[in-house]
Amino acid sequence: KRVIRRGEMTPVLDIDNRFQFARLGYRYADVGYLAMDDKRQVIFSPEKNIELHRNFKSESAWRRRLEKSGARFRSRPRGQWFIPARRREALLRQLSTEGVEIRHEGAPLRLDVDFSWQLAVEDGALTVGGSVRQGTLTTDMENLLDAHLSGQLWFELPGGARGYIPSAVRQLLGRLEGRGDFKDDAVLFAPQDFAFVDDLFKDAGKVHRDPSFGAHLDLLQTMKQPDPQISVPAALAATLRPYQAVGFSWLRGLQRFGFGGILADDMGLGKSLQLLALLLDLKANSGGHHRTLLIVPKTLIWNWEAEIGKFASSLTLWPHTGPRRAEAADEGLSDADLVITSYGLARQDLALLTTIAWDLVVLDEAQAIKNPEAMTAKAVKRLPAKRRLALTGTPIENRPMDLWSLFDFLMPGFLGNRSDFSRTYASQDGDALASLGSLTAPFILRRMKKQVCRELPTKTEVTLLCDFEEGQKRCYEEILMSGRHQLAADADRPQVGPQRMQVLTLLLRLRQAACHPALVPGPGGCQGDSGKFEAIRETALEILEGGYKILIFSQFVAHLELVGESLARHGVELHTLYGSTPQRRAVIEGFKQSGSACVFLIS
Repeated sequence: KRVIRRGEMTPVLDIDNRFQFARLGYRYADVGYLAMDDKRQVIFSPEKNIELHRNFKSESAWRRRLEKSGARFRSRPRGQWFIPARRREALLRQLSTEGVEIRHEGAPLRLDVDFSWQLAVEDGALTVGGSVRQGTLTTDMENLLDAHLSGQLWFELPGGARGYIPSAVRQLLGRLEGRGDFKDDAVLFAPQDFAFVDDLFKDAGKVHRDPSFGAHLDLLQTMKQPDPQISVPAALAATLRPYQAVGFSWLRGLQRFGFGGILADDMGLGKSLQLLALLLDLKANSGGHHRTLLIVPKTLIWNWEAEIGKFASSLTLWPHTGPRRAEAADEGLSDADLVITSYGLARQDLALLTTIAWDLVVLDEAQAIKNPEAMTAKAVKRLPAKRRLALTGTPIENRPMDLWSLFDFLMPGFLGNRSDFSRTYASQDGDALASLGSLTAPFILRRMKKQVCRELPTKTEVTLLCDFEEGQKRCYEEILMSGRHQLAADADRPQVGPQRMQVLTLLLRLRQAACHPALVPGPGGCQGDSGKFEAIRETALEILEGGYKILIFSQFVAHLELVGESLARHGVELHTLYGSTPQRRAVIEGFKQSGSACVFLIS
């Protein structure tokens, strides 16, 4: 008979299914497994003719080491040792490296599992897959994904062993589950989620991004410098500044992948020029007819027509405006390269505009649809379009619901439904907003003047052309006609004398009517809104939301008072300097020292 004293022994920790309790035992090379609560000091094996004297000193040392690692001895039916969740992973890894055999419900539990991820875009979907390797065995991720969906901390490995899912991998899978669709051995996303997915895998270890996924990441690069393979259309009658070339390149990239986006440059940085470069490029490369619908505030239609005529005259333009627009629609509405209309007319003529399959629909001053309940927002979202873009100089970073409404137009479903989005982001939690930022970053290009000031001349002048409102036009024409008649009548009456004063008075009244009908003195005849007044108000609010101060000049104090009353209703801080203003120095200093965006009304 062979007698063995202090035989070779390996501690065995067998964990229950929920990873809360474990049993400690010892595997002696000569006689097999012995439980910790086995009281025998000597083990006889008649088959092997062995007498084994247990190594209680070594067994006790392992028990002390287990307790030092963070486990707690609690004699329970499910196991003698309690494993704290906060220490579980570190405890298991430490014991494994020290030579403890870790098991899970009797099966070997491997902690040395290697995860390799693969990100690809194929067949219209972004896929997150990869492989799992343990030792020399490699398998796909189907068991891992199934285990995560079942809430398990382990997954099946080939050969009967089980793999432990590290906390970092569990967190990653949880974030993937938040937006992705688990299917077999991969997680599926929409292609526009590429930046969100890429951000998740920045610290994920082994990650392979295939060329199709890398091509999408190039879109992020074009937000810093233009795509070198894209040239500005020769038909554009302007030279793009470097930041404008970046914007054009980015807009072109969005079109390439079928994404929507928001060009949110400050006012005066040339958003319209960047868009016109894109439209010329699309026309040149469409291989046929490319239909674009541009929807703008009514007060900017004239300005857009002037910009198109100046910089992109080769585009066939169809203004869908005026009282006879429906009758003339058949003549060019569906044949023009670019149809331009206002938000109000788009809402009124929705039935007509939805009969055309637009290649691109663009919203200028897109903050007009920031309220998803507004009739205008609901109308433009019903327009059929292959691609959609938005232009706005109004900052959008701090209003999550405004952002949702814009993306509900650009890429419906991208930010989920409204109620879920509101529930997630209404509190404006820092982590949630950071996640929203990584999701939307590729689709919002915003440059402020101070960022590109070195590329700008010392002063930029932008002329906004404004049409009359209906009542304003009537008022202006009545004053003009009445004045002409009066001048003609006075010309036949030599006794009246020089007509210089009458002419100056007529010009004054015409200027007042052009500013606002309410400025024209006298009873009746001059009522209604003002196109110029609306343009001033909309432009001022846009600039103010960018955080800038504004000077507004007018000869007419009454005109400035109307503007001031309107802006005050929006909570705008006002400063005034008129001919009758006392203590002018204090007024000027008050404006200069104000720490917020505000308006200085000066006559």
